[in-house]
Amino acid sequence: MMPSLTNLSTDHGENERSVSKSGGEISGAVVIDWARSLVDAQTKPAPQRLLSLLKAAGCGTHPQDDRFVIQPAVRLWCVGGLPAHELQARGMSLAEVARLTASTMGAAGSMSYLAMPGGTAEGVYQKVVVEHGHASVAHLVQVSLVVAGVTCAVENEFNSQRDLVHLARVTEARTDAQKSPPLVVLEPQLFSVYKQALDAITALVRAAEGQETGLSKKDSNEAINALFPAAKATMFVMTGTLRNLQKLLAAESDEGKEKEFRRALRLIRATLSPMWPELFATEDAPGASDTGGENATNSTKGNGDKKTKLPAQGPAARQVAPEWEQHWVNPAALDAILSQLPLAGRSVLELGAGTGNLTRGLLAHGASEIEAWEIDPGLPAVDDARVRWRIRDIGLIQASDLANRAVVSFPPYSLLPQIKAALDEAKTPDAVLMVSARWLASFAEDGWRVIAELAGADFEPVSRGVHFVVAKGLSPA
Repeated sequence: MMPSLTNLSTDHGENERSVSKSGGEISGAVVIDWARSLVDAQTKPAPQRLLSLLKAAGCGTHPQDDRFVIQPAVRLWCVGGLPAHELQARGMSLAEVARLTASTMGAAGSMSYLAMPGGTAEGVYQKVVVEHGHASVAHLVQVSLVVAGVTCAVENEFNSQRDLVHLARVTEARTDAQKSPPLVVLEPQLFSVYKQALDAITALVRAAEGQETGLSKKDSNEAINALFPAAKATMFVMTGTLRNLQKLLAAESDEGKEKEFRRALRLIRATLSPMWPELFATEDAPGASDTGGENATNSTKGNGDKKTKLPAQGPAARQVAPEWEQHWVNPAALDAILSQLPLAGRSVLELGAGTGNLTRGLLAHGASEIEAWEIDPGLPAVDDARVRWRIRDIGLIQASDLANRAVVSFPPYSLLPQIKAALDEAKTPDAVLMVSARWLASFAEDGWRVIAELAGADFEPVSRGVHFVVAKGLSPA
């Protein structure tokens, strides 16, 4: 039996995947019953358990050969040692968990001056953490995350982080569970090379297993299984306080770190920010990938022990549509945008398909085929023969991915630099993007034209910001 994956919802006790257009759902965090997953894996032969668990955690594998992981995953397991799915099963929504933990942090913050602004612990949290950026009280809240589908090389990077409380890891080589480890394909264009390497090493390993060495089974496993490269896929349970993790994520922007490590950090941030946006807002605090999400212009990432400037939002403000929440372009506004573009018969690459809002609009306006990239395998794919759904991180887009098709994306704004760099390198003639006011001048300087300005009721729920849809090529129909 596969584990249940449940989208985080702000509606009390709500466990469904469906998105509430009233703004009731916060998308991004997905919880998992990891203990159940581990039990279910025992029904598999030992060499198959690792791949089984990687899939259970939501990792994407290569469509031609599932021995190769092409998309890692991060899932929330526990808050304060309590399984998040169990809290939901007992009628407590994760939004309520987030509110209670914020209240606890606020109460601790009142210790400094024995004062409580607003007369509530949540008022202290708003004042101390949200407005002043004093995040040390976040040490009170501990979470456990399942990080799956990363290489052993990157696992070692996590294992060396002194800010983490604990890593529950898979033994590297000493068990039967490591006899047939999948590999992580870091760059799709090198898949054939990875396949040749794995096939060759597997053949050598099988030959070595047939030799009489006089070693014990565990010693033999360790010696032989160590032949697999550092790119072999693994998983671990990472436990730390919210403050530990906030400091860890400062490395997300460190270009001296491996790209795979930074990609994993981005997934961790995406998992934590829906519950604690005040602590884990991205630099642009985007919404979901198909929303043209809101940007919180004052937010920065946590960095060491420095104070962190945070968006002026707190748990007391979660009844309104805050800047970090999902926003969909409403059907009328989307139709007005797409009707300007000659999409009939075109092949389209959509980056950040989300729940398919834009995908369905592209189909309605005549796109002949769509390759839709989305990082979250838990989101429902659009069921249409013209759509090829791929579990891919759009932050890793390469120029080679963009050939011979129009590119359309309403992306998280924090990923605009990567997308624009790939478009520029590929000299893509036809592209449409949604950008924030902050990015508009940069695109205008490079010859992009504004085809729509969106705000307020153009979004569901109503947006506070102003957003622009810009185009290159794709002259109006």
